[in-house]
Amino acid sequence: MRENHLPIPIEEAFFSVVSLQWPLPSQSVRGTEQPRLKGMEQFTGEQVFFMTMCLSLCQEDGPLRSSPPCNAAVRNFAPFATAFNCSRRSAMNPAKKCHLLAGQ
Repeated sequence: MRENHLPIPIEEAFFSVVSLQWPLPSQSVRGTEQPRLKGMEQFTGEQVFFMTMCLSLCQEDGPLRSSPPCNAAVRNFAPFATAFNCSRRSAMNPAKKCHLLAGQ
């Protein structure tokens, strides 16, 4: 592990976390039934948002060719844990989170 306790350079983790600060698509429609994507009906809007964000961080080649940039960002973001019902103190919902930006 690196000194920053992340499996990726701190700069990559920072930009991943910054991308999570954008509003989640369903925040403006809470309490209403959300349409589901055909063929992906088992996923909520929040889950699709996070999956899309993670896919956008992946590359076939290069420094972002695996999941650590996504995992490092979302494991410290409470809305991700809520969206996927991650157990408290699990790998994707640690009790001690790194809060790089205010508002989390």
